Amino acid sequence: MLVVFRGPDAYVSPSLYATKKATGKVVPTWNYALVQARGKVKLRDYSDWLTPQLNALTTAREESRPEPWSVTDAPPDYIDAQKRAIVGIEIEIAVLEGKWKVSQNQPESNRQSVAAALGKDERTHEMAQLVRTYGKLDP
Repeated sequence: MLVVFRGPDAYVSPSLYATKKATGKVVPTWNYALVQARGKVKLRDYSDWLTPQLNALTTAREESRPEPWSVTDAPPDYIDAQKRAIVGIEIEIAVLEGKWKVSQNQPESNRQSVAAALGKDERTHEMAQLVRTYGKLDP
């Protein structure tokens, strides 16, 4: 099985490149960061395995809320019915590989202009930080 965990990503318009005016030799691209996990999958659809997974997931997602919800807040028969519709998976990871494209192939002037532009948008500020970090730009 292959599972892809996506990180930040962003469209990079040629208009973001500082070298556009000088050469015109620019094209659009997409910056991204991801991790691929490959391994053998096991289906886990029995309650003894699924219940702790659901509790841990719910706690992780709810704990920052003012009044966190818990699986035990719902009637047990309702939760049991919901669990019958869930098939858990467990992956015995054989290969874990990270990949990224964060404008590292661009000249410094383009990395700076891309990081500056992406940093202005809340949706792409994480990618801007990756461009700064892996592009070896000053913070």
